[in-house]
Amino acid sequence: MRPPETGRAYQQGRQSHQSPPGRHLRLFQSGTLLSENLQRLDQPGIKSRPTPTGTFYILEKVVDKRSNRYGIYYDASGNVTNSNADVILDPLPEGGRFEGAKMHNWMRLTQDGVGHHIGPVRRYPASHACVRGPAKTIPIVYEKVKEGTCVIIE
Repeated sequence: MRPPETGRAYQQGRQSHQSPPGRHLRLFQSGTLLSENLQRLDQPGIKSRPTPTGTFYILEKVVDKRSNRYGIYYDASGNVTNSNADVILDPLPEGGRFEGAKMHNWMRLTQDGVGHHIGPVRRYPASHACVRGPAKTIPIVYEKVKEGTCVIIE
């Protein structure tokens, strides 16, 4: 199985290909399939934005990243007030604090916060535009790819 030809990224030998929404993410190196796992892409109609489509490149890799936009709000007493907070859309309670969502094995795809990382893979839209994957396979993918690897989301 070979990935579609995509110019420079294909010639460099590394490419990741996301087939139609909710199908599979395939990671190729020099035309050889290295990894394949089920993904579920976010879609319009829930609180956040949809997963973008197109050709992207891994811009950054961080083993233990936390979101600076999505996470949990706690009140001044430490009680959870919003377990799916968006710092842009949701006001922080007086005296409260924000804890960013964990995004282990983070691979940034866009400058505005879309990435590929460990997270629950649901059969329904549940992410905030990121492409999430299982804890058993994402660390393997994370180790195999480098910054600059091409990722195609269709």
